Amino acid sequence: MIEEAHVDDEELTGLWRKATRSYRDSEARGISRDGVFKLLYDAGRQAATAFVAAHGYRAKGTLGHHHTVLAAAAALATESHAELFRQFDLQRGQRHEIEYAAYSEIDSQGIEEFRGLVRSLINESAAAVRDVRPNIKQRIRKVR
Repeated sequence: MIEEAHVDDEELTGLWRKATRSYRDSEARGISRDGVFKLLYDAGRQAATAFVAAHGYRAKGTLGHHHTVLAAAAALATESHAELFRQFDLQRGQRHEIEYAAYSEIDSQGIEEFRGLVRSLINESAAAVRDVRPNIKQRIRKVR
């Protein structure tokens, strides 16, 4: 479910930019809580995808590819960083409910807790990607 893949610096930068853009978009006014959650989820998943790509791998586009990329990221990360990926992976059920169920149960506190997790995941991933790909270090930005 994971395969080797060479991702050049430009592609990796583009993948990273998607993660930080999704995170920033989640801060826009007027978005529903469901919409904010989905944008934050996308940001975390995109950061994991870029992190895995920086190490020369990608998840195949099969059923369960979100779980696969998060498991691969956790396997490649340091223990504290891996724990962020594991905590993020626990949110897949909430994402599924928001995406496919008739009603959402996410509240403002849940959103802010998730935002903190995603911010930490992105920023830890940025530091790790900079170590693996020092040539693009300046282009791999953290979020606030």
